[in-house]
Amino acid sequence: MFGYNGYGGYGMMGGLGAWSFFGLLTWVFLIAFLVLGIAYFWKEINKPKGKR
Repeated sequence: MFGYNGYGGYGMMGGLGAWSFFGLLTWVFLIAFLVLGIAYFWKEINKPKGKR
């Protein structure tokens, strides 16, 4: 999918299993953090204006 990435190894297409695993783990953490951030922000926006 991404080939060489900036995390010190080849991403999902690399031949090195350990680096592929850590690259994948990094992407999973980034995506999870992004999703949680968006969900939290969305809840904050959609709160009733009386309660803060």
